[in-house]
Amino acid sequence: MATLEEVLEANLTSAHNVDEEALTAYYNNDSIFWVGEEADDVIRACENAYQGHYANGTDYAEELMADLYDIPNHLYPYIDYAAFWRDLCMGDGYWEEDGHVFSA
Repeated sequence: MATLEEVLEANLTSAHNVDEEALTAYYNNDSIFWVGEEADDVIRACENAYQGHYANGTDYAEELMADLYDIPNHLYPYIDYAAFWRDLCMGDGYWEEDGHVFSA
C-alpha cells in the first residue's frame, strides 16, 4: 500500500502534478481503500475523480447543471442547487472536502 508521503512524492516527480491538497483529501477519504495500490494508481484515480475546487458543493452543482442542460435564464431562480448537490452525493457518489469536489 502506498503511503500518503509516497503518493505526494510520486506526484511531484511524475507528469501528473495533481493539486497536493486535492490529492491528500482524496487519499484520506475513508470510503476509498488503497490496499495493494501503487502511488501512480492513486494519482491516476484522483485525476479521474477530481472535478475541481469550488467554494462548496452547491457551486459545483450549479456549474454542472449549466453544463449539462440548456436552461432558460428565467428558470434559474427556481432551481434548488443544494438539493441537486445532495442528490449527486447520494446517488452518483460525489463528495467534497475543503472545496475539492470528487466523483466516484
